[in-house]
Amino acid sequence: MRFWKLFLFCYLIFFFSIALVFADLSVSPESLNFEPQEGLVGHPVKIYLSVENTSAEDLRGVVKFYDEKELIHIGTDQSIAVVAGSKDLTFIEFTPQISGDHPIAAKVIPWDESKDNLENNKVIGTIFIDDDSDGDGIGNREDNDDDGDGHPDAEDVFPFNAVEWADTDGDGTGNNADVDDDNDGIEDVKDSFPLAPEEWEDLDQDGIGNNADTDDDGDSLSDDAEVTLGTDPNKFDTDGDGVGDGEDDYPIDGSKTYDIDKDGVPDEDDSDDDGDGKIDTVDAFPRDGNEWEDFDKDGIGDNADPDDDNDGLPDEREILKGTDPKDQDSDDDGFSDGEDEIPLDSLEHKDSDRDGLGDNADPNDFNQGPVLIVSASSDSIEKGETVNFDAGSSYDPDGGPLFYEWKFPDGSIRNKAAVDFTFNASGKKYVELTVSDSSGEPRTERLVILISRAKWEKWLWIFIVGVFFAAFVGTAPRKKDGGES
Repeated sequence: MRFWKLFLFCYLIFFFSIALVFADLSVSPESLNFEPQEGLVGHPVKIYLSVENTSAEDLRGVVKFYDEKELIHIGTDQSIAVVAGSKDLTFIEFTPQISGDHPIAAKVIPWDESKDNLENNKVIGTIFIDDDSDGDGIGNREDNDDDGDGHPDAEDVFPFNAVEWADTDGDGTGNNADVDDDNDGIEDVKDSFPLAPEEWEDLDQDGIGNNADTDDDGDSLSDDAEVTLGTDPNKFDTDGDGVGDGEDDYPIDGSKTYDIDKDGVPDEDDSDDDGDGKIDTVDAFPRDGNEWEDFDKDGIGDNADPDDDNDGLPDEREILKGTDPKDQDSDDDGFSDGEDEIPLDSLEHKDSDRDGLGDNADPNDFNQGPVLIVSASSDSIEKGETVNFDAGSSYDPDGGPLFYEWKFPDGSIRNKAAVDFTFNASGKKYVELTVSDSSGEPRTERLVILISRAKWEKWLWIFIVGVFFAAFVGTAPRKKDGGES
């Protein structure tokens, strides 16, 4: 036990004697830091150094900072006072002027170097300093558009020149400064295609250079065809008559232009330019062989116009209705066919209940009359045969009952929907049906039946005719042999 007490006493005596001899200020690689960790040329960077005092007494000194890339002393010396057994943090700012890796050295110089371990007084740390060509606060290494010209560096021939980004001809001079970007010998201000060395002129302004364009003057005639015709491939209107060569039927004769109907007579001398048989003075479309009249003056020829008289009713419907496609008011009642609900009756123009009967004649403008659907078993029979008449499918759109009245040639009247009648006289006979609804509104339809003679009557007539013919032949005078009768 006494041994251990003696050992501890000796150790403490040795430790304090060392502490009295050495008073050390020290730094390590972890002691040096930068803010930010990477900097930009021309932008300040803070350098922090933590100095540790491992002795039992307070120590003082100074810290010097160096940029070993630019070989300069950074700022002024920084004084430090480090309490025994603690650390002191000091910093300094510097503004780097060169890009790249900067080794920054920090050296502690104690006031009393005799007690200090000078081997742990210096530390070096490296910070990367990047250029910022466009001054946007983003270093070139991270910036995808270093010069801020709007063109990504990957596509920018001059990534550090904000006024240049392309060099079409690869001559080292950017297009903005180059007076002949494509190096075709034509200055850009005179070159219609300043970035295409194979093109420089576009006579017809169609976006295709003359070298590639098969129709330089844009007159619809190819250059080769113009050479064959004798016209100028670089002149839209060779004969100067105001009509382009491609449209001009006489492109090298300034006194002639068109021959619309291709009859060999120029239109200037042709009385029927379009060859439609109508002379130009009466032809509403003298240059259109498919049109010559415009009845309604709407600018559309009657052949193409679906409504020649412009009455709102198409020509096809007018034909079906029986109205005149070239008369706006077929019944002359003051209402056009398109607005006239009864267009063929000058006394009617309105049919409020859509029953086919004009309001003037209709006893009830708001009652739809019966719709007749009538059939006959035959419309051509022999005398003595019976015909079945059926109107049972007729109906009242208003949903009411119907009343039937059949009138036959013998004066008889029947009142059923379906009836039979035997015709005992030959010839053309009429059967009239009137159907009324519950409001008393009638509709009438007339049927025609053709009745021929009975077969026995036909044979009787044939027999009679035959007898008379035989009698006539038998009584006719005959010639005697060798002389007159």
